[in-house]
Amino acid sequence: MRCFKTKMWSSRDLLYCALLICILPPFSLAASPYNAYQYDMTDAQFTPDGRLLQVEYASAAADHSSPVVVQPLDSDLCLVCTTHRAGVYTERLVLIPTGSWTTKQPPVVVALSGILADNMALLEVLQEKRWEQMQLYETPLSAQQVAQAMADECQKKAFGGGIRPFGATLLVCGMDGVYQTDPSGGILETSYDNLLRQESQKSVVVGGAANSVRSLKRQLAAVLTNDNIRKQIMEILSLLRSEQKNRLPDKDEMELEAVLISKSRGVLKLTAEQIENFGKEQ
Repeated sequence: MRCFKTKMWSSRDLLYCALLICILPPFSLAASPYNAYQYDMTDAQFTPDGRLLQVEYASAAADHSSPVVVQPLDSDLCLVCTTHRAGVYTERLVLIPTGSWTTKQPPVVVALSGILADNMALLEVLQEKRWEQMQLYETPLSAQQVAQAMADECQKKAFGGGIRPFGATLLVCGMDGVYQTDPSGGILETSYDNLLRQESQKSVVVGGAANSVRSLKRQLAAVLTNDNIRKQIMEILSLLRSEQKNRLPDKDEMELEAVLISKSRGVLKLTAEQIENFGKEQ
């Protein structure tokens, strides 16, 4: 436009610029609105304080999943969650064998939250990493390495460039600790020993809205007053059953899953029959 290239403007040029300014939308309207439809945009979008919007939307995907609870019980960890059954039952607590048949390494538990397809893609990346580890080093993966492999893949897709971030928040639990991955590629780590300390035994909850997570933690702290581990597991299952009824009144559309992690007894995933028996004991 000539009006931006010359210092001496004619009256015709000034009139042209005035009309152009009237036609163009103001700068504040040209900025993309902050809503969920920007999640799949190809260009990375930042807020004025430097937050990446696509990653925030990806992180919010876990808020629409039912909570996954990791509860310390004496010297054990108990993982419990509910799974929506839509035609085909899909497990959310996945046991990943990290070693080979000859190395009796306990499996790592990966709890899924967020978009199912993104979770499956990250599990596929993990299987490739596991195969590579066994071929090159013949050593099993630790829980930390499992979390790092999936977090690295998340980080590759966290900055746009035509690729949207993974809408998945994973909870990796093993003998060395509990690791929560984020769509940005970050990892929040809690060691096994810190979880089991008497003075700091607190629940780790992933999934659900912030208010429901805080409420669930308060309820867990209130009901887990019995020293009997079996009764504590019963209380956790009962609390998750109540939570699922509040979220989805049709209880037939939900299933409970539970896994126990113990340094002395290994990793055990409870069957549907075992979970049902816990419910009958109440």
